[in-house]
Amino acid sequence: MKKFKYTSLTHLLRHDTWLTLPRLQYILENFNVSPDLGGLPPELCGRIAPQDRADVTAAFHLNIAEFISENRRELLSHKTVFSMQWNGLSALFGTPCVVECRNRAPDPDSEPWRGAIATVCRISFPEIGASYALKVFRMDKYNAAHGPWYEIPAAFAAYRAECKDNNPLYMASLGSVKYMLSSWAGEEKDVGNAVRENRYEIFTTLGPEMHGGNWRGGRRIDYGRTYRTLYGAASYRARKLYRKMEDAAANPEQLASLVENASTQFGKADIDAAMHLAHVNPSSQLRDVLVKLDTYTR
Repeated sequence: MKKFKYTSLTHLLRHDTWLTLPRLQYILENFNVSPDLGGLPPELCGRIAPQDRADVTAAFHLNIAEFISENRRELLSHKTVFSMQWNGLSALFGTPCVVECRNRAPDPDSEPWRGAIATVCRISFPEIGASYALKVFRMDKYNAAHGPWYEIPAAFAAYRAECKDNNPLYMASLGSVKYMLSSWAGEEKDVGNAVRENRYEIFTTLGPEMHGGNWRGGRRIDYGRTYRTLYGAASYRARKLYRKMEDAAANPEQLASLVENASTQFGKADIDAAMHLAHVNPSSQLRDVLVKLDTYTR
């Protein structure tokens, strides 16, 4: 069957987090689209001539897939600890490359780089001071809150929406070998994990995953149970109106005027969405004020 060309899957995942597993699989199976996502990290991108970057990016993906396939047994083992030269990447970027795996803690002061469904390796280019985290998924099943089919779309969408709150993500693959490549954010014991207070979260993580192991320097590094909030799912104009209403909540007269005149700047769908956000937010002072103003603002 002939496969038709399709827009970049990277573009889709950055803009549309509602790509369900059936839709993702349908696109990959029926359209001419690469399962390899993203682009070179900036430190490596600067070493490659612009006209060669697409080919080098493809070669980087191929190197990662081959490394994972050739070392899968070690990567799966709870006992594995190794550090070795990665000659393929050293040659590709013209600078020494080292890959490390630490599925167990080799000493009392260290932590394993391993989670429930994935192993993390560190890829370092010492001469240029660049390090990356390669997350290798050990499971290929779809799970409603974890796994590559859930976490990779969530990661691309979340990083694009809120780069201050999410660790830089560069590359990933939903091909036969599934992985993510992001910035190396350091050890948990070396980096503060306080999360930035954000009244208007576009993405959030459920409580059980809000532990220090999933954050570095206040940025999310793991995307299990991470999803778009109601606020994040609203249109730009609805979010803008909602923020204006929040700012005016302390002044009922100002709020009433804003709501009465909203139709001159915002469409009905945006106004309805902003009102819905105000009424469902359990910590919102705005909701209580709107209830009191209900007869006045209709």
